[in-house]
Amino acid sequence: MRKVGIVTIASVDAASRSPLYKQFTDAILASAPSLDISFEWRSAEGKQDRYPQMVTDLVQHSRSSTCFESPVRKST
Repeated sequence: MRKVGIVTIASVDAASRSPLYKQFTDAILASAPSLDISFEWRSAEGKQDRYPQMVTDLVQHSRSSTCFESPVRKST
């Protein structure tokens, strides 16, 4: 099984229900239909400085083969 790690600034619950993330995960699954792919979500809970440790954790402990970081929108 291949794991794709997704690190988000938003809560995991909100991010996993987002249409943008749905399109993203669907595109990955469609691009490799013969592979067994799962998604491992992590939330920074609004703290961008947590990203490096979260990515390290995904790679080392969860054995994620790919990590994706969601973009951070700045308020204007």
